[in-house]
Amino acid sequence: MKQNRFSIIMLWFFLSFFIMPYGYASIVIDNTNNGTNAFIGSKNFTNSTFVAKLFTTPTTRLHLTDMLLGLSSSGSAGAFTLNAKLYVTDGSHLPTGSALVSVSKSFSLGASGTGAYYDWSLVGGAFDAYHLLASTQYALVFSTSTSTAAKWLAATPTTYTAYQGFSFNGSAQSTDSGSTWGTLSNSGAFELSSSPIPEPSAFFLFGIGGLVLAWIRKAPGSKSTGSENWILGRVYKRLYRVR
Repeated sequence: MKQNRFSIIMLWFFLSFFIMPYGYASIVIDNTNNGTNAFIGSKNFTNSTFVAKLFTTPTTRLHLTDMLLGLSSSGSAGAFTLNAKLYVTDGSHLPTGSALVSVSKSFSLGASGTGAYYDWSLVGGAFDAYHLLASTQYALVFSTSTSTAAKWLAATPTTYTAYQGFSFNGSAQSTDSGSTWGTLSNSGAFELSSSPIPEPSAFFLFGIGGLVLAWIRKAPGSKSTGSENWILGRVYKRLYRVR
């Protein structure tokens, strides 16, 4: 029984600190219909012409896990390094201040006129580690690493749909490396996914529950019943399956 209790405690803490923080990811903003909507136009972006997607988070904390973008080269097919940065926004929903987090990824984009959807996983990187605040306005700002333009293809229908308590606040563009911003009507194909962050109270209750369950026993000196051993055995097996 002591060995069982120790193993259950260790497994419960493993769940509390390594499994619970990563809830199920879900789409929160989308105009791609899971990457099936057609393209009807484009907007170039470079290392000095930035494009931003603006949104407000729901009443819970979360982290971003994945993006889907409709892209192509502005000329011949080739490799492009794209940059994504997160900013808070001002009262007009435009990026302001310094970037909160930044990531880059290389994509092999098709030639102009041969656009496709490209998945950008954020799991395990800086975005995954950054916790977005509840009920806060943010901007995702996109650029390339060179002056060679990439095309952000517009999707049809052009309407963005927000889910899970998110609000979509439109798009913005800067032609001077982010010094000034203006609104943008282009509906660049964009899908964003996020995952919730459990509150500290959830960790506390989960941990207490594990300790109580692991230390259920009769008075000192008495033997455990068969049913007690069976219950603890079943819990142990169920927890082990998570691994």
